[in-house]
Amino acid sequence: MDTNKKTWPYLLGVAGYTITDTFLQTWLTFFFVPPPDKGISLVKPEVYGNAFLLARIVEALCNPLIGFGAERTGKPWLFMGLGGFVFASVGMSLFFLAQPGQSDWNSVILFGMLPIMTLGQACFIVPYLGLIPKIAPTPNQQVALTNNQTLWILTGVLIGQVLSGKAIEFLSGSLQTAALCFLNVAMVLMILASLSVRSVETRSEQRFSLQEMGAILERNRGFQLLVAALFLFWLGFSMVRNAVTYFVTVLLNQPKETVGVYFGILSVTTLISVGTTRVLAPRLGLRRMMLISSLLFAVILPLLATIGFKVGPFAPTTWAQIVFALLGLPLGILSSLQNSIVAEQAEQDALKTGTSKTALFFGVQGLLIKMSYGLAASLLGFLQSTFGYTSAHPLGIQLIGPIAGFLALCAAALYYFYPKNLSGQKTTALT
Repeated sequence: MDTNKKTWPYLLGVAGYTITDTFLQTWLTFFFVPPPDKGISLVKPEVYGNAFLLARIVEALCNPLIGFGAERTGKPWLFMGLGGFVFASVGMSLFFLAQPGQSDWNSVILFGMLPIMTLGQACFIVPYLGLIPKIAPTPNQQVALTNNQTLWILTGVLIGQVLSGKAIEFLSGSLQTAALCFLNVAMVLMILASLSVRSVETRSEQRFSLQEMGAILERNRGFQLLVAALFLFWLGFSMVRNAVTYFVTVLLNQPKETVGVYFGILSVTTLISVGTTRVLAPRLGLRRMMLISSLLFAVILPLLATIGFKVGPFAPTTWAQIVFALLGLPLGILSSLQNSIVAEQAEQDALKTGTSKTALFFGVQGLLIKMSYGLAASLLGFLQSTFGYTSAHPLGIQLIGPIAGFLALCAAALYYFYPKNLSGQKTTALT
């Protein structure tokens, strides 16, 4: 296999995946559950949240099985191709199959199709990440590849969140037409990536073991603290991410097309933070950087409750832009170091046991984070239904930031007790 020839199509795959993921996270919730004064809901908020909870549970439980299945069959490209097609096409179809107004049919398609969509998502991304050592065999090549992946992920976020808002404005507010355009392009990128790695062999005789996944948690206290911290953080931040359209359309009373402006501001400061993190992390260590990130989130996230108000000399719109800009600072740290600190734990375990089980470490991480995504969707639906999500009754939106900030503070407490004697000074693991 010629590594150089495979690299660019492979990298485009993560861009396609990110475009699909961010577009659906940004607009699918708003499509099915718009604020009552901005449109007609197709399902109740708690129905949408519970449907996503079910989908994320199914995805989380299947994540390790998909990884081992792709490796045992030796055909990760097949999993990726089918997964990318299902992920994008099912997500796109949800915008067209829904009926106007609340109906049982809309609930049925959510509970029936969201698990299929998230399974497609896992079938693409799990084998995709598992191919990194094959695409880039040497440590230096892996560093270069994962750095480029980060840039393509940020590009995908800009396209899926920022440009989609501009496109929706150009398309006179049509989410369906925008979904057709953006998700078809993203699907092509994912399928091209899968075809580019057909010659990569990954066949393995390694067996999937739930017992061993439990064992690595039991014997690694640092990993226990780490995955608990990540679970708590993503439980809160996933609510924030899913609710950005509500912050803009309800609290600021701006049209949905302007959502892209705020995502753009967030993306710019995140990119700056990613570059800064690569300089600071080797000096401060992974533990300290993750602690700093969580503390910053704990301070900044509650400020989301003030969006829509004039704060000091700042008008509501200006203040909202400042808050979103500030959020990019800790987000860049987390984006850069989350996988690195998991890899650090896998390396320490290998030194103790003599066997590398990196795939299982990332499997446990993925399992718990995907569970947190589902719980976040369900909790968001509960807050909307219980406290309201309209301009007249916005408490269900205003509570999201403080709740997420408290969960980030809990995560910071766990990082405080994270072992200090691990080798967090390495730069070769940063992704």
